[in-house]
Amino acid sequence: GETIKKEVICITGAHTGAIMAVRQGPRLSKDDDDNTTLSFSSASEDGKVLSFAIPVAKIGKCNPSCFNVVNHNIANRYFVDTQSIGISALDCLVMPGKVKDVVVTTSTNNGSINLLKRVGVPKEGTQGDALLRYRQAMEEESLTLYAIAEQICKDTEAVESRNRKLNMKTFKNVFTGQDVVSYLVDNEYAASREDAVDLGCVLATHLSLFECVSKKCQGMKRLEDDAKSFYKWSGEFSGIPSETQKLAKSASMPVD
Repeated sequence: GETIKKEVICITGAHTGAIMAVRQGPRLSKDDDDNTTLSFSSASEDGKVLSFAIPVAKIGKCNPSCFNVVNHNIANRYFVDTQSIGISALDCLVMPGKVKDVVVTTSTNNGSINLLKRVGVPKEGTQGDALLRYRQAMEEESLTLYAIAEQICKDTEAVESRNRKLNMKTFKNVFTGQDVVSYLVDNEYAASREDAVDLGCVLATHLSLFECVSKKCQGMKRLEDDAKSFYKWSGEFSGIPSETQKLAKSASMPVD
């Protein structure tokens, strides 16, 4: 009778959202016909597409390698007002020629058909895992944002929190959006005041750095480049300026 061989692949912890589609790519030969690689791509509801290569082992286990990561929401992942991009269709193709490259195409809910980066399947042991590199890059970016947020809070001279009046009303211990924008530009965290406003929105949304207390934008996590928009530090950052001021005062006190 007919012999059926069933191949089972289990990769856990790759996606952070529900998987919407999985498509097998072609079997790609390397140096000889006995050394082939199975390729496939998977798409999740949060807009990520991961491509994997798995050596076809005759005996025993093999280690899969993620050779490409695409995040359709990479540009707006910190903003709450933008519509999330979801994937409605996924397909894998192979380009003809001596070097076999995998081309992944997606259709998204914003009406786009996307031809993702053309990538060659790596040889085993020649490259690091793309998924690990992607996660490391995201962690490093988060640490960078956190460091910027801490520096803004600690510079109590450039971004001064004090009592301010507007329309006959006193706002206690607040700073202006204009000062934050100036700080980000002066310290080269942003190339322009417009970029500084966008960065401020990222810090407010991702880290809950500040909140607006003036009537113009109360409760919104937006930064206005305006001397009449008042803000307060929030969350874990609310105590940093006062601690910095205490340390500065104690350092300036004369020693008997």
